[in-house]
Amino acid sequence: MTNREKSIQILGEKGIAYEVLEHSKKVYICADTATERKVELNQVVKTLIFYDKKKRIHVFMVPGDQSLNQKKARHAIQSNKMKFVDRGILEQDFGLIIGAISPLLMLGKARLLMDEKLTVPTELTISTGEPGSGIKLKTSDLLVLLACEVVDIT
Repeated sequence: MTNREKSIQILGEKGIAYEVLEHSKKVYICADTATERKVELNQVVKTLIFYDKKKRIHVFMVPGDQSLNQKKARHAIQSNKMKFVDRGILEQDFGLIIGAISPLLMLGKARLLMDEKLTVPTELTISTGEPGSGIKLKTSDLLVLLACEVVDIT
C-alpha cells in the first residue's frame, strides 16, 4: 500500500471529510506546494521529525510560511537537545519521503505537536505522503484525528 493510500485509508476509517488535491508536478518545498494546491502558504502543514536526547521521536507541524523555533520546540518537549531524524531512517524504518511527510503516517509512532498558528485557518493541507498530491481538510478534524498538542513552536 502506498503512503497516499495509507493516508486516505486513515481518514476514511475515521470518517473525516477531505479532498485530495492533485499536483501538476512533484513538489517538495512549501511555497511550491501552496501554489500547486491553490492555497495560502500558512495553510500548508510542514511536518518535521526530530529525536530528543533520549531518542524519542517528536513530530512538529508548523505553517509553511514559518520556521520551527528549536528553542521553543526543545522547551515544548522538555529536552535540551534534539536533532533531525536521519533521512535513511525516515525512508527505511518509516517509509517516508522527505518533503512529502504526512503527519497521519506518524500516528501512534511519535509525539505529535502542532504550532498554534495552524489553528487559525479553518482548513489546512497536508501531504498524502507522496510529492504529487495533498489533502485538504478542516483544521478541527485534523486536530481531533491527530490528538496533537497545540504549542507555540515558531
